[in-house]
Amino acid sequence: MILETALCGGSLLLIWLFLSKDTPPLHGVYAQRETTLLLAIPITGSFPTGKLSLFCMGARKTKEHAGKWFFVKYFLFRTLLFLRNARSQKGKKRKAKAESNGPRPSGYGVKSFDHETDMDCAQPLSDHPLAIDTHYYNGFNSDGAALILRIARRHNRTAEVWITMNIPGEGFYQAPFHPYTTAYNTDPDGINGAGMTFECLEPMRRWKISYNGILRKGLCNDWEAKDDLPTCHVKFSFIWEAVSEAFDFDTDSDPSAVAEAIAREEWTKEFWKQLRSTHQTHYEQQGEMRGIVKVEGKEERSLILKSFRDHTFGTLTLRLGYMSLPNGVMIKVTDCDLDLPNLGLNRNPPQDYSFNFTTNDGKNRHVEIKTRYSPEYYHHDDWRSMVFEKVVDVNCDGVKGTGIAEWLYRCDTGCPVEVGSSVDQLKEPDVICETDLSAWTLRFDQSACSSSSLVGGKGCQLALLTQMTSEGNQELADKLNEIQQVSIETLGKPLEMACDEMVEAVLTSSMANETVEAIWKAAEEIFPAANDIAFAVRSSAIGEDGADLSSAGQMDTILGVKGKQSLLEAVLKCWASNFSYIAVQYRRQHGQPLNRGMGVVIQEMAPVTSAGVLFTLDPVTSDPGVMVINANYGLGESVVSGCSEPDLVKVKRTWENKLSLLSEEIGSKKTLIKMIESGGIKEEEVSEKDAKLSCLSQELALRLAAIGIELEKRFSDPRDIEWAVDKDDNIYLLQARPITTMHQDTEWEMIHEFDSPLVSDSEWLTTCNIGEMMPGAVTPLTYSTFFRAIDHSLQRFITESGLWPKTHNFFKFLCITCNHGFINLNSVFAFNEGSVAGTKKAMAALAIAGDPLEEFTLEMVERHNGHVSLPRRICNALRNFKLLYQSYGKCVEWEKKAKTYSLLRESDDAHALYERIHANFADFEDCWTDTAMNSARSGAWSNVLMGILSHGKTDWSTANYSDVACLLAKCENVYSADVPSSLEEATEWLLTCSSLETQNQFSSFLQLHGHRCIREAEMKEKSWHSDPSQLVRVLISLLKAPVRPATENQDQNIALDDLLGQLQTPITANERRALRWIVPRARSAVADREWGKSLSILMSDKFKEAYWRLAELMQNEGRLPDAQLLFFLTHLEIGILLKERNGKLVSKAQRRRKLLPQMMSFKFDRINVGRPIPIEECTASDSVTTALKVKGMPVSQGQVKGRARVVTSLEDADQIEQGDVLIVTCTDVGWSPYFPLISGLVTEIGGLVSHGAVVAREYGLPCIVNVPRVTTLFNSGDQVILNGTKGSLERIE
Repeated sequence: MILETALCGGSLLLIWLFLSKDTPPLHGVYAQRETTLLLAIPITGSFPTGKLSLFCMGARKTKEHAGKWFFVKYFLFRTLLFLRNARSQKGKKRKAKAESNGPRPSGYGVKSFDHETDMDCAQPLSDHPLAIDTHYYNGFNSDGAALILRIARRHNRTAEVWITMNIPGEGFYQAPFHPYTTAYNTDPDGINGAGMTFECLEPMRRWKISYNGILRKGLCNDWEAKDDLPTCHVKFSFIWEAVSEAFDFDTDSDPSAVAEAIAREEWTKEFWKQLRSTHQTHYEQQGEMRGIVKVEGKEERSLILKSFRDHTFGTLTLRLGYMSLPNGVMIKVTDCDLDLPNLGLNRNPPQDYSFNFTTNDGKNRHVEIKTRYSPEYYHHDDWRSMVFEKVVDVNCDGVKGTGIAEWLYRCDTGCPVEVGSSVDQLKEPDVICETDLSAWTLRFDQSACSSSSLVGGKGCQLALLTQMTSEGNQELADKLNEIQQVSIETLGKPLEMACDEMVEAVLTSSMANETVEAIWKAAEEIFPAANDIAFAVRSSAIGEDGADLSSAGQMDTILGVKGKQSLLEAVLKCWASNFSYIAVQYRRQHGQPLNRGMGVVIQEMAPVTSAGVLFTLDPVTSDPGVMVINANYGLGESVVSGCSEPDLVKVKRTWENKLSLLSEEIGSKKTLIKMIESGGIKEEEVSEKDAKLSCLSQELALRLAAIGIELEKRFSDPRDIEWAVDKDDNIYLLQARPITTMHQDTEWEMIHEFDSPLVSDSEWLTTCNIGEMMPGAVTPLTYSTFFRAIDHSLQRFITESGLWPKTHNFFKFLCITCNHGFINLNSVFAFNEGSVAGTKKAMAALAIAGDPLEEFTLEMVERHNGHVSLPRRICNALRNFKLLYQSYGKCVEWEKKAKTYSLLRESDDAHALYERIHANFADFEDCWTDTAMNSARSGAWSNVLMGILSHGKTDWSTANYSDVACLLAKCENVYSADVPSSLEEATEWLLTCSSLETQNQFSSFLQLHGHRCIREAEMKEKSWHSDPSQLVRVLISLLKAPVRPATENQDQNIALDDLLGQLQTPITANERRALRWIVPRARSAVADREWGKSLSILMSDKFKEAYWRLAELMQNEGRLPDAQLLFFLTHLEIGILLKERNGKLVSKAQRRRKLLPQMMSFKFDRINVGRPIPIEECTASDSVTTALKVKGMPVSQGQVKGRARVVTSLEDADQIEQGDVLIVTCTDVGWSPYFPLISGLVTEIGGLVSHGAVVAREYGLPCIVNVPRVTTLFNSGDQVILNGTKGSLERIE
C-alpha cells in the first residue's frame, strides 16, 4: 500500500512538472555560464595570529528562478559527482592512469594531473581558439603597497598581461598599454609577455616573478587619455612562496555546491557538449611575495607582500568557494547569499556591499566590502570582455584584510586600438636529419645550421660551419684527456700548462684530407672567387653566446683571411682556441664539459666604413626605453676589444616603439682597425678631424635601433647585436646574442632567497632549540634536507596526534630567515590544554624556549589552530600518548638498521647515486620523525617534574628551575656527556699508551662517536670519522692544558631522598612519593633524548657521506668546478644539474658560497614577533664597562669565580683555557671536547634538557641559560661570579 501510494504520488508530481509553466529566468539567464558579471574575492589579511583567505565566486539564485526541474537535476548531478570521484580514487589505487604529456579529461571530481610538476607549469594550449593558460598573482601589505600581475598565454605568440603596482608615497604604476592587455611576440614555451616573466622554481611551492620595462605613472582606465601620463623605467624581482596547499576546484569544491550550480543551468544538448569539451582547470594558493623594486629616479626598496595566486587553463570555468585558515586547513564554501544578478548591472559594479556565506564546518560568516580603487582591463583583440580588478578592504566577522573583488562583464563596445600581430619566432630546429649531423659543412640556408648544439652559438645564428673531432688523432685525444685529468686535480700539472700544450698540439696537427676538401669545396661553391676574397673566420663554440652563458671574447676570430692555406690555418686556430686556458677555465667554473664541440663560421668580409655594437636595452640599468650604440670607424674589432674609445649613441624608445635620438657622446677614437688588401688587418690612427665627428649618422642610428626592435620580436628577448655599415650605408648584422645580465639577482635577493613566508606579521618565532641544534646560517642543501625533514617530522607528529587533518608540503613548524632557522611557536603551541587533554601551553614553551611565554595567550593559539571540543581533546591525548610510547621502540629499530645502512655503491656514477639518495630520503625523514617524538617524551617528563614542584602553577620561580636541575643532575648513560669524558680518556692514551694501542683506542672512539662534529646537522660539515683532523686539533688543545681535578659535585653520589630534602621548594608527602617514582624515569628520559639525537645524527651522517661522495663524482664528471659547491645547491637543483649542464646554477652556487660568511655573522633576538630582523650588536666595551649582573635560567647548580671566556664561534675555541667560565650563544656536541677545561657555562639560548645543560650537570659545572646578548655584554678576561643555583652571572671589578 505504501509503495503504491509513493508511485502514485511520484507520477502525479512528474505530470505536474511537465504541465506547469517554467519560471522565466532572471535577467534572461539561469546561471553563471551566460551571466554578464562574475565576482572573485581573495582576501589577504593580517591579524594577531594568522591569515584569512576567502575566495567566493558565483551567485545564489532563488529557487523560483532555478527552473522547475532543479531538484531532479541536483540529485542526478550529485550522484554523477559521487560516481566520478569514486572511479577516480579507484583508478589511482590501481595505478591505471599513466603520466601523460598533456591534461587528461578532468573536472567535476577528477584532477587534470596526478603530479603537481605536470600541472604547475606552462600548459599546452588546446586547438580551441579561446584556449588559455592564465597565471595570476596579487600582493598587499599593511602600508598600502599593492601588486596585481597576470599573464594569460594564448595562441599565436600572444598573451593578456596585467601589470599594476601601487607604492605608498610614490603612487601608481601601470603597463602603458592598459586598459588594453594584449602583448605580442611572446615566447610560446615560457610564461612571459611585455617584459614580465614567471618562472617556476619548485612546483606548487616557489616561483620567481621578474619584470623589466616601461610603466605609466598613475592609474588610467581611459584608453584615449593614456598618453597624458608620463612613463618611467621600472624593474622588479620577487620570489613567491606558498603558505597553503593548492585548492583545486576540480576536486576540492563542495560537491553539493557544484551540483546546485549545474542544476541551475538549462540542460540542453549544447550545454552538455560544452561541459564535456570546454572544461577549465583552476586552482589557487595563498603565499607571500618578497623582492626588490627599482623605479627610475627612486631609491631601490624591498617589499614583502601577503599574496594570492591562481593558475587556470582550458576554455570555461565554474567557480565556487573556500576559506583557508592560518594553520593551512581548507574549509569549503557550501552556500552564499550574494545576489550577484542584481549587483553591478550595466557594467557598474558597486563600491560597497556585503554578503553572507556558509562553510562545511557549519558556520555562517558575514563579509563587508569597501572599494579603494579599481584598475580596468579589456580582454581579446575585440575587447569582448572587461574586468574591474577592484582593490578592496574586507571585514570578515571582524577580521580585517585587503583583497581583490574581480568583476567580469561581457562587452560589445568594440576595440578602439589598432590590432597588432606577432611575427614568426626564430627557433632552433627540433629534429636534425642524419645527413646534416654527419656533414662537415652546412650552408646558412640549411635547417641544421640553426642548431646551437650542432654548430655553436654564433654559428647557430649566422654561419657556415665545420666540425672536427679528435677521432683518428691519438695525440690530440691524449692531450684532451690530460686537460680533463688536470682540471679535477688528479695530475700534478698546472691547468694552464696542460691547455697550452693542447693548443700547440692542435696547431701543429694536420687537418684530415676529408675535412680540407669539405671546407674548400663549400667555400668555392658559395664564393666562386674564393682565392681573392677576404674572409672572417670566427669561432662558434657550443654553449657560447647562449641565454645562460656568454663566453664572449674567449676564443679566436681571425679577420682578413685570404687564400686556401690561410683559411685552413685560421680554422685550426679557432679550433685550438677552444682549448685555451681562459676558455677551459670558464667552462670548468660553470660546470660545462671541457671537450665541447666548436663550429667555425666563415664569412665574406664586407668593405665597412664603421662598425660596433647595439644593445636593445641599456646594459647598465637594463632600461628598455634606452637603446645603446657603440661605434667606431673601420672594423668592429676595435669596439669589442676595447682598444679604442668609441662613440656612444643613445636612442630613446617609447613603449609603442617610437624612436628618437636621446644623446650622442663623441669618443676619442684614436685608432681604427682596417683590412689589408693582401690579407690580414692593421691598426691605424684616426685623423684629428675625423675623431671629432660621429662615425654614425643619426639616420643610421635610428635604422639600427629599428632593426634591433625587429630582432627582439623574432627572438622574444633583448639582444646584444654586432653590426657594420659600408660606404653606401648598407647595414650588416654580424651577431645577435641574448643579453645575459638583465635579471641577475641582487645581494638582497640572494640573502633572502630561502626566507619562509609568514601567514601573518604576528607569528611568534624563536631561535631556541633549533639554534642549539643548528646554530648560524645553513647551506642550501641543508635547508632542503635537514630543515625540511625536521619540519615534516613535526607536521607528522601533530597530524598523527589528530590536531591537523594532513601534512603540508611547505614549512609550518620552522621559519627560515637569511638561512637561519627559527621555530614557529604558533604551530608548536597547537599542543596545549585546549587541544590535547593533560598538556599545557606553558609546558611546551618551557621545553622549547625555557620560558612559559605567558604573553602568548591561549586565545592567540586558538585563533591560529582552531577550537577543539572536549571529546576530541581526550582522543588527541590518547593518540599523543600512543605515539610517545611507541617512539622508543621505533628508535631501537633505527639503531639496528643504522649499523648496516649505506647509500654508497662502488659502481655508482653521479646520477645513480643521486637517484638512490632521492629514493631513500624517506628514511632520513622517518628517522628524524621517530627521534623527535622520542625527544618529546623526554621533555614531557621534565614538564611533569616542573608541574609538581610548581604545584601546577605557571609562575615558575628561580627556585623551581634550580630544583629541577638538581633532580636531573645525575642521569646515567647520557650520550652527550660521554663524549668529553671519552676525549679525556683519549688524551690519556696519547700520553701513556704505545702507538698501536693509541691507534686502537682512537679507532674505538671514532666507531662510537665518529658521526658527531660541530654543527653536526649541517651537510657540509664532515663528521669526525670522515675528517679526523678536526678532532686531532681538539686533542692537541687538551694536551696543552693541565689535568682538571675532579670537582666536588662530580665525586658526590647523593641519594634521591637526600636530594628531595635539599630542595628549595616545599613539597608535600604525596608530592615526595610521586617524585621518588618520577625522577628516575625523568633521568632515564634525558639519557634517551641524547641517545635518540645521536641516532638521528648517525642517520644524517649516512646521507652526509653520500652527498660528499656525490660531490666528488660530480666534480670528476666536470659538472662542478669543486666538490664543496654541491652544498650550495638544493637537493632539487642537484637533480636539475645532473639532467642538464646548467651554468647559471653553478654561478648561483658560487655566489651563495661567498655570501654564507656574511649570513653566519647575523644575530637575532631569542623571541621574534613577525619576521626576524638581524640585530645591531654592540660590544661589551660600548655597552658596559663597570660591574654588571644578569639573570638567566639555572640548569646546573653550583657557584664559581673565574675568568670569563667569550667565544662566538667554535673556530675560536682554542682560546679556551683551564678554569674559564665559558660564555657562548649555545653549544652542541662539537663543543663537548672543551667541557673538561671549563669551570662554568653561560649560554644565550637553551633549556633544562639542552645539550649544554645536560653535559654541565653531568660534569658538575654551574650553568645558566637564556641570558639575552650575554656574549656582547661581557668580554674575555672579565672576572665573574657564576651562580648556577640562583641563575646569575656577575662581573666584579
